[in-house]
Parts: sequence; structure tokens; C-alpha cells
Amino acid sequence: MDEATKIVRAPYPLREMLRRDRAGTINALVECLGSPNIMVRKYSAFALGQIGETGVIEVLRSAYGHEQPGGAKDAMGAAIIALLEVPNGATDQIRARAVSNVYHGQPWDAGIQEALAANRPPMSDAYVERVRAEINAAPDAFKAPFFLMSQGKLEEAAQGFSACAAFGGEGVTDDWAHTASCCSAYCVAETGDYEGALLLAEVGKVMGFRECGAYYYYSAMWNALNQLDRLPEALAVANEALEYFSQHGSSADVAVHLGRKANILKQLASHLSRSQEPQRARPIILEAIKAYCDSLSITTAGWSESDAEELDGLSRVAARVGIARRDLTFLNSMPRVDALVARFFPR
Repeated sequence: MDEATKIVRAPYPLREMLRRDRAGTINALVECLGSPNIMVRKYSAFALGQIGETGVIEVLRSAYGHEQPGGAKDAMGAAIIALLEVPNGATDQIRARAVSNVYHGQPWDAGIQEALAANRPPMSDAYVERVRAEINAAPDAFKAPFFLMSQGKLEEAAQGFSACAAFGGEGVTDDWAHTASCCSAYCVAETGDYEGALLLAEVGKVMGFRECGAYYYYSAMWNALNQLDRLPEALAVANEALEYFSQHGSSADVAVHLGRKANILKQLASHLSRSQEPQRARPIILEAIKAYCDSLSITTAGWSESDAEELDGLSRVAARVGIARRDLTFLNSMPRVDALVARFFPR
């Protein structure tokens, strides 16, 4: 997906786009299968195979049937096989390896049997299906700015959501208006108006939003409070989000907010580690490391540059207060994560 981000010229990293709008991102990649650029077609297929959305199999089959022999056709075929063969719940790194295996003429599971056996099953997909159903059934006054948001046109989207919230329209009930406020808050926060985002988000929270607005509400609140350096409040929002998404069954959102919790705890611990009482930072940075490792254990059995950067930052703060691998006892029950973080924490 990292390579595909560059080849298809996505406005944001594809992983981030999937968190923001999974359906819109997948649809955009499907459209890229019809690009006149063979590299765009090839890497769109690779990305779709890695994402693991089986609903695109028939589209890939159709594209494969019309594609001339070559790298793009081979990538489409590899993606189809991976989507058919890789078990539900496998991480995107496992699916990427499966696609690569088939593309290079190997069995899809070559070299990843151990990771497949150790991979933690995800929570139910029921949450994802409910959110998709809500968005599909949304009134047009909500759908139009939602589409703009998925395309990265945040200022236009914010205006559309605000109009939906203020003036309604056909089918716009109160809960859709309040959900629009949450989505508007997200767009506004992304464009740098953090105080405005807090006001809009609070309106949505107080009045009550639909499930499809939850990610945007919690993202807007966390982003705004973090940027305004209101760290204890940002931590409280991350914890509230963890409770919400755990209850509603969204493993992906639990992973996102564990990472956000770790980030805030790291900032708090970093400040304390430079104070006259650095030992106060120890339990906080330990909690941050635990949260980040919990996030990794849900979302990945592999590695990424952003994970390395975050763990490097956590380890620097930990080193200032004398924390080593022996203090991370929770890793004893997390062997796959332990293998990833060992280089950052001397034993």
C-alpha cells in the first residue's frame, strides 16, 4: 500500500485514507483499475489484494479478463487468489505477502504459515457492515459532503456538512444533522481550526450521533485537543473512544485509538522525564508502550516505518527514566510484538 500510495498519487497514505473512509478509498482504487497507466492498474490491484475486501473480487476478475498479458494482469490475478485464499482477519501485511508470493509464482502461504497461525482473530465485522449500511441509506444532503470528504476536499465537505446540520433537507432527521456536525468537526480540525472543531463536535455529542459519525467525532476531538496541548483531555477522549469502539465491536478503531492513547501518554511522560521528578514518568511511559504494543498486536504481524518511528520515540523517553526490556513484562505474552520492539529496548 505504501508503494501504491505513490503510484496512484493518493492525497494521503492509503492506510490513513482507509481509516477515514474505507468504502470511498476502495472505490477510488477500483476506478484506478481502468487507468490508461499500466503501473496505476498494477499497483491498484496490489493494494486491493492487501486491503482484503472480498467484495472487489468480481471487479478484479472483469479487469483481469480485459487486461493484456504483463505485470498488471499478473498483479490482478495475484490479488484475486489472495482475496480467495487468505483467511478472514489476517493482517494487511500477511495479505501483502500472499499477493507477492502468488505474483512471483510461489504458493500464497509460502513463509507466512507461522504468522497465520499466530494471528489474532479480529472482532466481528458487524460494526463495519452497520456503518456501511448507514452511509448507503444516508440522505443525499449528508452523502454529498461525505463523498467530498472521502476525496480529500475538506473545506467543501465542511461547508456541506454544516449546511446539512443547519438546514436539513429531505430525509435529514435530527440524528443525521448531529452526525453531520461531527463530520464537519473532523474536516475543520483537519484544516487547522481546532477551537471551531471542538464546538462542532460537542454539538454532535450532546445531541447524539449515528454510528457512522463516531470515528469522525472522536478523531476531531482528539486531534483538536492534542494540537491545543490539552493533553489530559485528549487522553480522556482516547479512553472514551476505546470504550465506545470496544462495545460496538470495531477492532480497527480500537487499534487506532490505542495508538492515539500511546501518543498522548508519551508526550506527558516526556515532559515529566525532563522534570525534577523523572520517576513520575515511569508508570506513564510503561502504559504508553503497553497501549502501542496492544495496537500493533491487533493491526499487524509485520512492520512499517511509522511503527518504527513511534517505538523509537517511546524508547527514548523510556531510556531517560531507566526502563529496559525486563520491565516490559506484558511482552512475555505477546511474542510477535516482542520480536518487533526488541531492537528498541535493550534487555
